[in-house]
Amino acid sequence: MAIVRNFTLGRYVPWGGDMSQASFVFIGYNWADAAIKMQLKTDLSSSAVATLTEADWGDEGIYRMYYPEIIHPQSREQVGGTILAPFMTEATIEGLSYSGTTDLVLYYDMHVTPVSEVKRTVAEGTLTIKTGVTQ
Repeated sequence: MAIVRNFTLGRYVPWGGDMSQASFVFIGYNWADAAIKMQLKTDLSSSAVATLTEADWGDEGIYRMYYPEIIHPQSREQVGGTILAPFMTEATIEGLSYSGTTDLVLYYDMHVTPVSEVKRTVAEGTLTIKTGVTQ
């Protein structure tokens, strides 16, 4: 089952990044070498207005890191886990095509394809970009 999270962000600032509130933690999974893809659309049947894939820390895309020291919240055992942290630059967010007089609501989902495994949807929801004032 996919995690459902809805985000609200400003138009004139970057979004996400390492250890931000946009990060996803997957306990018990090592996806350090997995293929990752996240697309944003204006409606569920439209073409993607932005696509994020694996990226190094600080670059636009999805930063991924396996942390072996992550503790399971119920068993209290060290099971490890992967953090996926999407990041979009201010320029990308500003470049999304809309009138700017109303908030822009985008739909997203994130796919992970671990090595030698099938692709799965791990997260989905909306991204609301506020019109913003200060540039």
